[in-house]
Amino acid sequence: MTPGFKLRLRPWLVLVFIALVVPVFGAVLLFNYVTAERVAREAASALVERSLHEAGSRTRELIDPMRTMVQAAAGLASAQTDFLRGASGGAYLSDVLAHGDSVTGVFAGFADGTFRAVLRVRPGVMVQGVAAPAHAAQVRIQVDPAQALPARGTLEFVDSAGRLLGAHSLGAPFDPRSRPWYRGALLSGSLTLSDPYVFSSTGQIGLTVAAPFGSAGVVAGVVGADITLADISRHMAERRVSPNSESLLVDERGQVIAHSKVTPWVAAGEGERSLAALEALGGARAAAALLKGRESPGKLFYIDAGIAAEPTAAVMLALKDALGKPWELLAMAPLSDFSGALHDNNRRILLLGLAALALQILVIFWLSRTMADPLERLSRKVDRIRTLAGEADPAERSRLREIDSLGQAVATLETTVHSFSAYVPRALVRRLVDTGQALSLGGESRYLTLMFTDLEGFSALSERLPSHTLLQQVSAYLSLVSEVVESELGTVDKFIGDGTMAFWGAPERVPDHAWHACVAALRIQRGMAMLNRQWVANGLEPLNVRIGLHSDSVLVGNIGSVERMSYTVLGDGVNVAAYIEGANKAFGTSICVSQAVVREAGHRLCIRPLDHVSVKTRQSSILVYELLGAHGAEPELEPDEGATQLARLTAEAWKCRLEGTESSARLAYRAVLAQRPGDPLAQRMLADSP
Repeated sequence: MTPGFKLRLRPWLVLVFIALVVPVFGAVLLFNYVTAERVAREAASALVERSLHEAGSRTRELIDPMRTMVQAAAGLASAQTDFLRGASGGAYLSDVLAHGDSVTGVFAGFADGTFRAVLRVRPGVMVQGVAAPAHAAQVRIQVDPAQALPARGTLEFVDSAGRLLGAHSLGAPFDPRSRPWYRGALLSGSLTLSDPYVFSSTGQIGLTVAAPFGSAGVVAGVVGADITLADISRHMAERRVSPNSESLLVDERGQVIAHSKVTPWVAAGEGERSLAALEALGGARAAAALLKGRESPGKLFYIDAGIAAEPTAAVMLALKDALGKPWELLAMAPLSDFSGALHDNNRRILLLGLAALALQILVIFWLSRTMADPLERLSRKVDRIRTLAGEADPAERSRLREIDSLGQAVATLETTVHSFSAYVPRALVRRLVDTGQALSLGGESRYLTLMFTDLEGFSALSERLPSHTLLQQVSAYLSLVSEVVESELGTVDKFIGDGTMAFWGAPERVPDHAWHACVAALRIQRGMAMLNRQWVANGLEPLNVRIGLHSDSVLVGNIGSVERMSYTVLGDGVNVAAYIEGANKAFGTSICVSQAVVREAGHRLCIRPLDHVSVKTRQSSILVYELLGAHGAEPELEPDEGATQLARLTAEAWKCRLEGTESSARLAYRAVLAQRPGDPLAQRMLADSP
């Protein structure tokens, strides 16, 4: 076992139990399941193959009576060319339609444009835009181009006894010679089956079986019979081999002509419809089945559960010889339809076995709970101690004496570490806990950003305000500073009365530490503004915080003696940061930063130059800036238009002063006063200039 790999106690106990019991129990279940599955598959395969072939035969039988009907009508019309034109021909077509249950309409189109048709009336289907009257069984259509307009075509609705229920003129001229069934029959010269198309009379989509008729080699017309794709789909649905089986009639382009479960056509535009693609209608299972079926047409094959929802048997039949079209009939049925009882029994056995196994696992879980749960909670508590997360919890109690003693020891450790972290930077405590190294004196030189904060006029406030009120306000202010500094990856070094000292870059290195310090200063300023609003609303006096930031190389580490030490920073940079914080009082500002901070944080800061500040520990003065905002930190810290304008005007004034053009500098500082009346910096600069 690798050193980094560790198991939890309770899972380990359960794992041992499972390793001893489950293999034997699982082997018995598996043997029973596999045996029953094999028997079910063999029995179902024979039944599926026979049933699917029967489904294909029944689908072909739907078209065959129409072929016979049309051939007979074409033979009669060839013998008596004008027979179908007259009343006797109309009665004949009506009689043919009555004997063809699946046929939608029977009709004859002549070479001169004459058209005779008898259509079956379907509920909800309009004929040439005309709704059928109640009890209508058939509609007779007659088109005679020799008649004068507007009576070239009529619609006659009749009931099942042939009684006329209503007559209408055709709404638009109709020429049978332009229809697909007519042109297809003339082109082939014999009996033909059309591709799917939209019927002009009803707007339905379907197929037509048509045959030309005539004598002496002259075509006098074409006889045809319609069947809708909806009727084909309905026929396939009514003759499904099993409850969840499906049959699809697919053309050579992969479009679904008929489907036993769903409507196979889709909207293609305004008033138009077209066939749906196989992938869109049947999904991956149907597409995979069609490809596999073409490898061995007419033979049973299986689609695995990886493609289908469950193992499925399928047969693909080529219908070119039967229909004269390169179409294919795909029939599929899930094996569960034929072996459901056996599968149900298998599932019951499996569920009973799993229930027994689960009961045994619950027992071992219960037996291990008394020992494992307290130890796991103690382990989580130790992890929280390592990360200093949350507050100290009560001691873990247990009926087992050893675990109870361990729980009290861990609780004492947690209280001690949390108390220790209140006096020492939390990052340092985390490092000590993680590494396990003892504290030792020593430090290193590191480039950090330092922050000093102080409350304005605190001495006067302490004389005016009650001590408990002032203590509450100062505590809220110090809590705000601590939370913001820590959230911005900084370390609070110490509290100095009403002030704080913090730094960025130690003990953990912080990339872009000057930027984080500037963001922290702005967030403290914003937080104090919110606290002041609450205090003023409650009748208390506001507290104004002043902040100074400076980046420099300092000594950081454990300073002091072996008995008492402190993790802090030493060096001239600390003094400079403190002086910069104090510069706020002279300039009437809230946040002052050194040029070193500006150099580190870059153009993301909105600043304005104030003046050079003399530091006792340095011979040269330090240029100090006022921090007005930060670009790209938080929306609330973005400088507004007034701050941006103030920074620009002050920068122009400072530039003029550096260049020695005092008159221009005075004009520029007056512009600052115009933009911000009473600005202490501008007033000071104007007072100091000659």
